[in-house]
Amino acid sequence: MRPRREARVRRVAIAVFGIGLLGCEGADSLQIGAAIEPLHGSRYTELDTALAADETNPAFLRRHAEINSLPDRDRIELVFLGDSITQRWESAGRFVWNQRYAGRGGANFGIDGDRTQNVLWRIEHGNFDGMRPLAVVLLIGTNNTYEASDADVVRGVLAVVDMLHAQLPETRILVLGLLPRNRNPNAHIRARIGAINAQLAERAPRPRVAFLDIGATFLEPDGTLSAEVMPDALHLGPRGYTLWAEAIEPSLSCLLANLSPPC
Repeated sequence: MRPRREARVRRVAIAVFGIGLLGCEGADSLQIGAAIEPLHGSRYTELDTALAADETNPAFLRRHAEINSLPDRDRIELVFLGDSITQRWESAGRFVWNQRYAGRGGANFGIDGDRTQNVLWRIEHGNFDGMRPLAVVLLIGTNNTYEASDADVVRGVLAVVDMLHAQLPETRILVLGLLPRNRNPNAHIRARIGAINAQLAERAPRPRVAFLDIGATFLEPDGTLSAEVMPDALHLGPRGYTLWAEAIEPSLSCLLANLSPPC
């Protein structure tokens, strides 16, 4: 491993493992750190392998470079950060985006397939350099559920929050709970997502960080997911993006006004 790359991976690993605190507004502003145990039995411990794969993925690198080279970065006021569900604001959600966010200094930092460790790498490699957005909407972690325990998914999301807070101490962060998946309300993944979101609801909020679980917004009265809202029971359709925008608007308006929700 090249020395410079080894240092980068080590810094990301510190953020995930909670070995060091990445900066805070006060003793009460961070809920993780010494209380976080190493990620036993998780592929998170093989960060070098995971990041090396992304560093040679042309689609990932191209999208990452596009984000880093956005014009007028200092004028961006609102960032949506996440995986393919976020990236598809540019396709299935484009009409809603143009109505709701294009005129509010919005920027889409979603990358297809991203996990929490990918987002940590991106933050360390320039995604927010030279920026001071008013708010970041974070939706990440669903891809981690394929390989990591619930506790590890929560640790990864909180690590992203802490790194964002360290780099953007004045920015307000809206952490969204993982969205429901699978049409069957009794599917195991539904229970897992509920447990993960319950932990995030308890541990994510702190000064300038709010948590919001909007999952119920997408469900039918019987708990199922309609094809209109989520065509593949994972990614949102146009109707789903309308529901997303409506569900976060009260909280987002607070954050953009530099207030803490509810306001």
